[in-house]
Amino acid sequence: MAWRLVTVDQLPLGHRVLRYGCRGNDVRELQKLLLQGGFYFGEVDGYFGVLTEEAVILAEKTFKLRIDGIAGKQVISALRQLTGKSGRTIYTVKKYDSIETISQKFGVAPSAWESIAGQGNPRKKLFPGMKLMLSEKALFAWEDVPSTSPFFSATFHSWAEITSTGQLDCKEVVSEESYHGIGADGEVWEAILTKRSCQRRLIASLKTLPGIKYGLDLRNIPQEWRGLQSKFLSTVLKGLNKGQFDFLVITVVPDLKRLNNRIAFAELAEICSYGRWILAEPPICRDNQDIEAVLKAYWRLLPKLNQATMHRVFPMVVTNGWEWGGAEGRHVSFRECKILRALHYRSARYFPELFLTRVEWTQQGENRKLYYRDNQGWVDYFDYLKRHHFPGTVICRPTPLENTLSQLVPHAFAVMPGSRLKDL
Repeated sequence: MAWRLVTVDQLPLGHRVLRYGCRGNDVRELQKLLLQGGFYFGEVDGYFGVLTEEAVILAEKTFKLRIDGIAGKQVISALRQLTGKSGRTIYTVKKYDSIETISQKFGVAPSAWESIAGQGNPRKKLFPGMKLMLSEKALFAWEDVPSTSPFFSATFHSWAEITSTGQLDCKEVVSEESYHGIGADGEVWEAILTKRSCQRRLIASLKTLPGIKYGLDLRNIPQEWRGLQSKFLSTVLKGLNKGQFDFLVITVVPDLKRLNNRIAFAELAEICSYGRWILAEPPICRDNQDIEAVLKAYWRLLPKLNQATMHRVFPMVVTNGWEWGGAEGRHVSFRECKILRALHYRSARYFPELFLTRVEWTQQGENRKLYYRDNQGWVDYFDYLKRHHFPGTVICRPTPLENTLSQLVPHAFAVMPGSRLKDL
C-alpha cells in the first residue's frame, strides 16, 4: 500500500473550518460557491482575504446563522443548497444602462432590485460593472380547476378525494403541467391513519395514477390524529417506492406554550421531510379565540421551518377575508371587505406583523370582526417572502385580485417561469 501526504491547502471543501488568512483549493471552492450565490465579486484566487470574509458574513446574515465571518459546515451546507437552486439573478451593469431599461428587460419595477454590500444603491447611481441582485420567486395559484393564466408559475388544485375504504375518487386530468392535490375529510383521515387495510388500498390506487404531479393535502386531519402523520407518510412512500411526494399541504399550528415548542417543531420538520415542496397554511377558524396571537406566532415560526427544510416552504395565503360574529363565521370576498372597511373606517386597524387589516363593528347588538389583506398587506407580505428567502408562495383563488397582484408583484420580485420549477 502506498501512502501519499496531503497538505492542508489540498483538502476538499468541508474538511476544515475556513477563516481569514486561509489558503488552498477549499478556499477556491468556497469562493466559487459565494460567487454563484451572489455574495462574492472578487477574484477566485484561493486566498481567504477581506472580500471573502465580507462575503461569508453576508451569507451568514442571509441564512440567519451566527455572524463571525468563519466558513464552517453550516455556512458551506447552506451555500451548496442555495447554489443548487434558482432564486436570484445577478446582473452586471453595462455602459449606458439605466435602472428603468434593466427593469423593463426583466419585467419588474426598479424597486425590485436589491443592493449588494459594497456595490452601492442601484436606485441612486449606476456604474458599469456594478452588480445588481433580483429575487425570483415561484408564484402559484390554488384554483378549483387548473388555471391557464400566464401570470403564475403553475397551478395547484384539489383533484381527488380519498374514500373511507382508501380508494381514490378522481376528477379528469385537465393538464399534466398542473399539480394535483389528493385530500380527504376528517372522518376519512381517521380511518386512513389507523387502518392498515385502508393504507394498502390507497397505495394500490396511487400506483395506478397516470404520469402526473401529485401530493397529499393533510389540512383536514383532526388534531388528535396528527401524531400519526409521519408514520403514515413513511408507510405510503415505502409502498410506492418513492423518496418524497411532489408536495404536501399542511396546516402549521404554532404551539403557544414555550415548553412544547421544540418537540412540536421537530415533529413538524419530520413531516416536511416527506415532501419535495411544503405548502403551509395558517390555522384560521372561528374556534381560535386569540387569532391575532396565533397568526403572529405562525408568521414567526414559518421562517424557522423554511430554514430547517432548506428553503422548501411555500406559504399559502387567500384573497378573501374572514368575518366572525358570535357562533357564526364566514368567508368574505375582497370586494365586500373593501365596502365593510369604508363603512366602518374609524375602527379599521392595520397589523403589519400579520399583513392583515382588522375592522370591527356592532350589528344587531352583536360584535363582529373582519380580517382581510389590503394592498399594503400584500406589499408587506411580498417583502416578508424576500427577507426570509422563501422560494415562493401559493395564492388561493387569486382571480378576483389578479390585476392588483400583477401590479404589486413586479415591485418585489420576478416571477419564476414554469419551465424552471424543476430547479427548486
